[in-house]
Amino acid sequence: MKKLLFVVLALAAGAAGCDSDSYSPAIRYPVRTDPLVLDKNLADERVDPVRPGVFPIFAAKDLNDPFNPLHAKRATLFKEKKLRDPNLLSKKDRHDLEVILVQLFGTPARPVVRVDTDIKETLKLDDESLVEGSALYRVHCLHCHGVPGDGRGPTSRWVNPHPRDYRQGLFKFMSVDQTTGAKPPRRDDLKRVIHQGVEGTAMPPFALLRDVDVERLVSYVTHLSIRGKVEFDTIRNAFDYDAEKNTLTLSAESLDEAVDGYLKLTAKAWADSQKNDKAISVAPYPFDDNNLDQIKVSVQRGFQLFKGEGSEKLGITKEEAKAANCVSCHKDFGRQAMFKFDDWGTLTKPRDLTQGVYRGGRRPVDVYYRIHSGIQPSGMTSFGNVLPNPERIWDLVNFVKTMPYPAMRKKFDVVLD
Repeated sequence: MKKLLFVVLALAAGAAGCDSDSYSPAIRYPVRTDPLVLDKNLADERVDPVRPGVFPIFAAKDLNDPFNPLHAKRATLFKEKKLRDPNLLSKKDRHDLEVILVQLFGTPARPVVRVDTDIKETLKLDDESLVEGSALYRVHCLHCHGVPGDGRGPTSRWVNPHPRDYRQGLFKFMSVDQTTGAKPPRRDDLKRVIHQGVEGTAMPPFALLRDVDVERLVSYVTHLSIRGKVEFDTIRNAFDYDAEKNTLTLSAESLDEAVDGYLKLTAKAWADSQKNDKAISVAPYPFDDNNLDQIKVSVQRGFQLFKGEGSEKLGITKEEAKAANCVSCHKDFGRQAMFKFDDWGTLTKPRDLTQGVYRGGRRPVDVYYRIHSGIQPSGMTSFGNVLPNPERIWDLVNFVKTMPYPAMRKKFDVVLD
């Protein structure tokens, strides 16, 4: 009897698809229903704490909650075109968009990306990598990042900071030069995050995964990001918002051509980011770490730059200090920084650099990346252009790496007010 029961249960599990890590063929990526953030300047700086379970714009109706940080501006955000509600699409347009996206990107069980062969090879978006990556994602990532990569999986409401939403093609910690505008990440950037995790967050390191599996996960995350970006751009640009009627109407001559055009643009941008000339050019470290007097001067210069104060003695010009002036955002070195809205519409704040938590990595070159090219989606600007002397960036790196440690600050005569 027990043997018969085991066979019945095994057959039932197989019929339900439970004998595999892959998705059921019936599952589709949903067309998004949460508002698109078109302008990160949703509201002024705030003192609200970031609480687990709070998504300021999880749905348009959530703005009616008096405790929502955007409640006071709910009547103007859509009219001012700072937010766009995709639920205003007609049933026909939503259906047509879903059909087109399935044609171009497949389903979670059979993901594809319909792009030229050379781009597919550059980004490793072959069918086998995507299918295997989808299965790995379902096991390791879905519970936080969600089926479409929206960062709203079952456990996401209780995770702070919130899991990454891939659907705008935005990532924070990259080695791609952002001084001429925001660009997608390199595959190596995504591999590093998967392998090492993100310090100070619930994103763990997956260092025990095989290298081939990390590669497959990177391919699948790329797939989700390209799909989400194409969907985002289509809803933003191919439809017009009528504030009086509170509707979205198709403005593009052909929805198929619009979606296909955004796919080509997005895929090309990802492929371009993989080129060597798009990487941040890291200047050689100009100091001798064994020469404490030299390092002390560098830390002092970084200190002055951070405060936005020139120093004739240290050779820091007023122009350089004004261009840096990190305390304008990292108030009191980050200890009293205010909350702002980022490109995803969630509350964030400049890092408290006295805590010594470096989400983008703690190697000196990681800090160099952040200063040189900023963290665009969160609002941290890039300084690669305004500080053309790379030695000044290394000065800031040396100061930032000193800041969390009282003994080091004392050694280098740094006194935080």
